[in-house]
Amino acid sequence: MGSAAGLAYQRSELLAEPDWLWERRDDPSVRLVDCASLDAYGRAHIPGAAGLPVDVWIKEPEGGVHVMGAEKFADLMSGLGVSDGTTVVTYDDFNTTFATRLWWVLNFYGHSEARVLNGGWDRWLGESRPISREEVQPEPGLFTARTNEDVICRLE
Repeated sequence: MGSAAGLAYQRSELLAEPDWLWERRDDPSVRLVDCASLDAYGRAHIPGAAGLPVDVWIKEPEGGVHVMGAEKFADLMSGLGVSDGTTVVTYDDFNTTFATRLWWVLNFYGHSEARVLNGGWDRWLGESRPISREEVQPEPGLFTARTNEDVICRLE
C-alpha cells in the first residue's frame, strides 16, 4: 500500500512515492517528466526530469480539445527518451492536473507503465528534496503508440 500522511490507496501501483523515485534516479528504464510550464521547469525541477509543457503539447494544435494523434505522440514521447518498456513518472506544480492528463494519454496510447508522483512538485519541495536547474536532454527512445479504446467512455 502506498502512503502519504498515513493514507492508503486502492491502486498504489499508479503512484510513485518520492523515495521510490529517488532510489531509481539513475535507472535508465525510468523516465521522469515534469509537466509544469517551461518557465517553471527552467527555474527548478526534480533532478533528471525532462520538461514537457503538457497543457500545450499533448493536444491537437487545431482546437486544442483532443489529444494529439498517435504518430505525433509517439514522436513526442520518443524525444523525451520514452521507449515501450520505460516506466514514466509524471508530476507538475498544479495539483497533478497536467501530470494525470499525461498519465491518461500514455494509457490511451497503450503505455500502462506510467505513474504519477504522489504529492507532485509541492510534496517534493515540502520534503526539502534535491532540485535542479539543469535542462535534461534525454537520449531518444522508441515509443510505439497503440490506441487503447478501453479507456474511452462513450455515451452510446
